Amino acid sequence: MQLVCEQWQPEYGERFMSGECEGLLIGCHRPGASVDLSFAPALPNLRSLRLGLGIKDPGPAAACRDLTLLHVSDRQKGHLDLSGLRALRELVAPMAIGLETAASLPALESLTALGWRHGALEPLGAHRHLRFLRIECLMRTGELSLTGTAGLPELRTLWIYDGHLTDTAELPAAARLEEIRLVGAKTSSVDFTARLPRLQRLVLENCGPLDSLTPLAGHPSLTEVTIAGNTVVQDGDLRPLADNPRLRHIAVERGAAHYSHTPTQIRRPAPTPTR
Repeated sequence: MQLVCEQWQPEYGERFMSGECEGLLIGCHRPGASVDLSFAPALPNLRSLRLGLGIKDPGPAAACRDLTLLHVSDRQKGHLDLSGLRALRELVAPMAIGLETAASLPALESLTALGWRHGALEPLGAHRHLRFLRIECLMRTGELSLTGTAGLPELRTLWIYDGHLTDTAELPAAARLEEIRLVGAKTSSVDFTARLPRLQRLVLENCGPLDSLTPLAGHPSLTEVTIAGNTVVQDGDLRPLADNPRLRHIAVERGAAHYSHTPTQIRRPAPTPTR
């Protein structure tokens, strides 16, 4: 059910009582909007809750104990204690509302942290079932240390947007990682890739300058590499890509005069999906 710039009416609850509805999207984009969420904890069968703009107080969401999915707008204000949402599997929320209270959620499989300012991952907690992690840093001032990935033994996908990576030494502790996507996340080294034996996909977009691609040479599982935007390889050596026969897809968006290969020489188009 979608309620956009509309307050809750008691008769709407009948659709949840009957089991016709299990999800609710609510909010209002109008300036000064003040949407009341106090009715939500009493809704039966509520499994999915998405909070848009204009929510007066997000607190009642914490009392919706059967939620398996919760998305909170990146501009939401106030505080939300998430520790009681024991069935929650997917969470998208800004750090500013108290995202650290989700540290001990036992069922969490997917987490997106918005508005990351600085620090390591430990405040987010150790999640033994987490498979997907997305961190969106503040564009110019955000700093992220990947200390804490040892507490994410099932992590398969890591996406990091913007900010600066200050420490990647512990990243290989997430030994099941299959995909890393760095978009605007500044780092000078991809040394961590050499110690990720299951890594298959690597995206480096607007994230350099990178010292070297040498850590990718002969990688045993890597099959896809994308180097896009203004990412520059300082030593210019693209042979770790060109000489790796396991790489089925190579995308280099821009060349440079000091590169060993041109983008055309290095590219390998993605395989066409079969039906």
